[in-house]
Order: sequence, then structure tokens, then C-alpha cells
Amino acid sequence: MNAITTTIKISQIESDSNYADLFNQEVANSESDFICIIDDKNTKVELKDSCLDLMQMAMHNNPLAGMLYADYEIKDDTNICEIHLLKHHIGRVRDNQDYGKVFLFRKSYLNQINGFIKKFKHNFLYDIRLRLSEISEFMYWYIKSDISKSY
Repeated sequence: MNAITTTIKISQIESDSNYADLFNQEVANSESDFICIIDDKNTKVELKDSCLDLMQMAMHNNPLAGMLYADYEIKDDTNICEIHLLKHHIGRVRDNQDYGKVFLFRKSYLNQINGFIKKFKHNFLYDIRLRLSEISEFMYWYIKSDISKSY
């Protein structure tokens, strides 16, 4: 079995930046097959050990997937609250739908739709999900009985 190599490039984006334009630059400069976006604007995001490796392996095993998203947990000082998302289906892409905080995109599909539209300063993730849903599948990883699964 061939090992899957993960390369991660971290880029910090200022809150008043045009996210779409900056993400397009990052995608163009990336040599990776996958692009990971972590939405930590409102909430601190901590990835569990090997999370990115598992996400990349899931995408390698599902070549029609253009985006992977997953359930997540919100922690405070005393509690952990699991957030269970809805499975994507055609027609479900709404601008208020929660798709989580971490997204793994297949770069070839981002290139096929010509990336993010620069005029969308705030709703660029909604736009990219809408356009990706027309040409690819979305893979949803969910939490059930403390075991992560995807379908």
C-alpha cells in the first residue's frame, strides 16, 4: 500500500481581506491535490490528531467527492456539545446551512469551476459549495456513538 503524504500550508487572512481573492491565490500556488479551509472567524478550531490524514485518505478513496465536511464539537470549560450536521443532497445548499468549520476541497474541482468568485467578499463559501454541488459529490463525515463514519 502506498503511503499518502500530507502537506499543509498555513496562511493567515486578515478579517478585512477579500477572502475569495486570497483563496484563489493560495489554490494557484498550491501543489497539493486538496485544499483545506478552516473557518475559525467566530470559534477557535482544534483538529484532533490525524484528522487531516483521515480526511485526505477519505478523499483519495472517493474520487467523485469535491468537498468533505464533518460534524464537530464545541467545548467550553465544563461541557462538550456535539453539532450534528445535515447530509447534503441536491437542493440543500442554502446560505444559512451549517456545513461545519473544516472543509477539504479537491483542487481539480476548484480549478474546473474557476475557483472562488472575487466579487463575493462574505458569501464565498456559499458560492463555492453551490457551484461544486453541480459537478461533484459532497462527502459528509458524521459522529455516531463516538465513531466517525462517512457516507
